[in-house]
Amino acid sequence: MKNIKLKYYSLVKYFKFLINKILLNQQTKIKYFRFLYNKILLKKPIKTNKFFSNKSEFKISNFNKYLIVFISIIFLFLFYFLIPTLYDKNWIQNTLEKKLLKDFKVNFSLSSDISYEILPSPHFTIKNAKIINEDNPKLRELAEIEKFKIFISKKKLFNKKNLKIDSISINNANFYIQKKDLNFLNNILSNSFLLKKIRIKKSNIFIENNENETISIIKIPEGKLFHDKLNLMNVLNLKGEVFNTPFLLTFNKNLSLLKFNEINIDLQKIDLNFLNKSSKNSQNITEGLNTFTILNSKLVTKYQFNKDILNFNSTESRIKQSNINYKGQISLNPFDLVLDINLDSLNLSKLIDPNTIFLEFFKNKIFFNKKLSVKSTLQSSNLKDSDIFDKIKITFNMKNGKVDFNNTVLIKDNVGMIKIINSNLHFVNDRLIFTSQINVELINLKKFYSILQTPKEYRKEIDNIVINFNYDFLDNKTNISSFKINNTATNDEVESILGYFNSQKKNNFIKTIIFINKLFEAYSG
Repeated sequence: MKNIKLKYYSLVKYFKFLINKILLNQQTKIKYFRFLYNKILLKKPIKTNKFFSNKSEFKISNFNKYLIVFISIIFLFLFYFLIPTLYDKNWIQNTLEKKLLKDFKVNFSLSSDISYEILPSPHFTIKNAKIINEDNPKLRELAEIEKFKIFISKKKLFNKKNLKIDSISINNANFYIQKKDLNFLNNILSNSFLLKKIRIKKSNIFIENNENETISIIKIPEGKLFHDKLNLMNVLNLKGEVFNTPFLLTFNKNLSLLKFNEINIDLQKIDLNFLNKSSKNSQNITEGLNTFTILNSKLVTKYQFNKDILNFNSTESRIKQSNINYKGQISLNPFDLVLDINLDSLNLSKLIDPNTIFLEFFKNKIFFNKKLSVKSTLQSSNLKDSDIFDKIKITFNMKNGKVDFNNTVLIKDNVGMIKIINSNLHFVNDRLIFTSQINVELINLKKFYSILQTPKEYRKEIDNIVINFNYDFLDNKTNISSFKINNTATNDEVESILGYFNSQKKNNFIKTIIFINKLFEAYSG
């Protein structure tokens, strides 16, 4: 503030010098032209010192008059805009904190490091400011702001009591957001008195868990929050980056009786878009429409949220060229998900691919949380890439940290089906292992043997086949512990065949067919 006052007095001296210079230059020019006229044209002897006399009369041109007026006006404006430099610094700090709380409903803690500038518009710059969440009993710090700019109104600067805030700019800030801060953020976005613009530049958002551990970091190069008077809504626009992927976020909160909200997230780099529209009805039930688009897939979901229960169902959704229908319910406290999915067609090989994103959730132990409960089915009547099976129904169960696929079935029309029972997906020495028993139920032995190309001499009447196995996702390897036909006990030959199969590093479809036929041969005697 002291430096600004020095600049103010320097500006006054410069203005005085500038006016004198213009007048002196004008006076000198008139004297010089009069000297030339008398000396050359009239040939009158003139003393040299007369030319430099300060007593001669002179006239100021209209241009210079306008120039002097223009400079005077600029000076007056500068003088006016520099009036806040005369304000007491402690008064500025206390007053700004009170006005920020009143205008934005946010508790800003300002330091005493305050400076004042007039360009690009009159504003105060505060270093090392903070945002405090007063809703939290511990007065949690939500943000640390390296440079905080408060732009003030240009009107009535002579009377500091009339000081008004036009907008604020948050620069180089770190925001720390937890689940318990969501109500605080919602109150800001719902502020019907938010008539001043908030700008955010070169900042970061740290998403934290309840133990203050950082889960993810969102970079915000640019953002703004303002009130749209025409549409009666608060608008938040963010240009950010998460996981090295840039995105654009727009959030509109309607403040009319409609209570309409809209959020749109666009990640152009990966061709992903998320759009959600919601509103509350007269019974205070939230209804909405969610549209999720990625590449050639589009999921459109209608939902209804009442207290802790969310019901939803799909409409006109597709995954690539295949239609998808789904419906379900989510309970939030405690978390419980029931989901049923029906696909027109499905690529089975992609579903069981060890590198699929779905399996990554298992490998990262996300689905083994004891607080989560999920019961889901996925079925399709058209398996595109399978010559053996025509239909599939996958049942996924997760409860108390345990995961299984019990009652999952693979069906071959007019032949039979395979049913998974007693399954368990778990970790053994940090290796993801799937252990299960499968029952093979047959309705047409002739077609079954034809598919396996089993020699006629080894074909026998089969009531049931029971197979116990485990699969190691890390090695992509299956190990069969038992293979029983009609509940017959295994003999040494069967054990030998199983041992040979398990010793192989890789087994393709043809090797598996040969292995099964050898087992039929061993059981036939």
